[in-house]
Amino acid sequence: MILVFLNFIHFSKLKTFYYFLIIYFFLVACNSKNDWTSEIKSTEDFINAFPKEYRIKPEIYIDDSINLITPVSIHLVGDILLVNNAFLGNKYFFSVFDLKSKKYFGEFLKRGKGPHEYLRIGGVENSMDSLMILDYYKKRLCYFSQESVRRLNNKPDICYPIQSAKNDGNIMQMFKFRNMLIGTGAFVDGRFGLFSRKGVLFKKFGEYPYFNFKDTLSVDHMGSLFGIKCSFCSNMDNTQLAFTSEYSINLYYYNYESDIFSDYFCVQWGSPAIADVGYKKGKPFVAKWIEESYATAGDLVSVGKYIIFPFSGLSKIDIARYGITDYYKYLLVMDWEGNPVVRFSLDKAIKGSLIKDNSEEYLYSIHTSNSSGFRQIMRFDIENLLNIIEQNENK
Repeated sequence: MILVFLNFIHFSKLKTFYYFLIIYFFLVACNSKNDWTSEIKSTEDFINAFPKEYRIKPEIYIDDSINLITPVSIHLVGDILLVNNAFLGNKYFFSVFDLKSKKYFGEFLKRGKGPHEYLRIGGVENSMDSLMILDYYKKRLCYFSQESVRRLNNKPDICYPIQSAKNDGNIMQMFKFRNMLIGTGAFVDGRFGLFSRKGVLFKKFGEYPYFNFKDTLSVDHMGSLFGIKCSFCSNMDNTQLAFTSEYSINLYYYNYESDIFSDYFCVQWGSPAIADVGYKKGKPFVAKWIEESYATAGDLVSVGKYIIFPFSGLSKIDIARYGITDYYKYLLVMDWEGNPVVRFSLDKAIKGSLIKDNSEEYLYSIHTSNSSGFRQIMRFDIENLLNIIEQNENK
């Protein structure tokens, strides 16, 4: 009966029929895989969604009690390791190390109001041969060559003003994608802005995570809630993107021919516990209930067909009460379809910053020694992590 029916269908129609049939089964398969997200109501639910847990021990790689004072994040330009320091009287934003030799060779990017000084930096985007700094208050992009960074030259090689839409608010972070930049912050239409490398806004895309608040929030307040503490990574061929905030993780397909970003996966483990919003001296503020706030996702890193990122789940009131400095005790692994794969439990908790080296041999993060209280740079062997993941998937 089916064969007789198909004989009456023109070849082109049959081809179209099969095309839509494949798409249908793909969507059904994706929905069946990702329906676990509807069960996620908390950070604990999200952690437990990763079915297998493996205990791992990162290696202490750089143990420099003199020059690793107050590191909060790390970045890499070629083999130059930039350690971003908390303010606390530090005159420079970064302590600089040679990643291979582990040697400290100076400070970079001076704080201040003078020429080639910076009061606040937003995004820090790096590649093999250059570093991009978002100069937050001057609203410009500053580019430094690898050689300028190595010479600790505070003067950028070139700067471009950020040209956003008239009613948009501040740009909080910038992430490199292909030959463009993706900005987070306060946008009128969309969650993200797509910019040229010279800071010109092309388009916007994405939606802000769900939030529960009695009043309507302004664009500035949305930017304060969801434009800070974001992280981004893309897959090997730059056709898929992952974004995370304190409350959710989103995956996007990017069609470079049509220049369209399609949100195909989202899981939200929480929403901001907003106590009050307003303006002080013309600047927006958002106050949140600390009792209902949690430390969640750290920096996303793409490794092969996986996304790896630190995750905490500790309440911020406990972090403050007990003076916990490193509160990320898991590395979570997802695939690019949005499936939880495994979770790695760390014998040494780390900060939320996570990077990979250019040869994709190691992941690096920051740890505070329990015995001495000094900071250390830790590293994880990527091959070892992938072997554990592969063994788990073959079971």
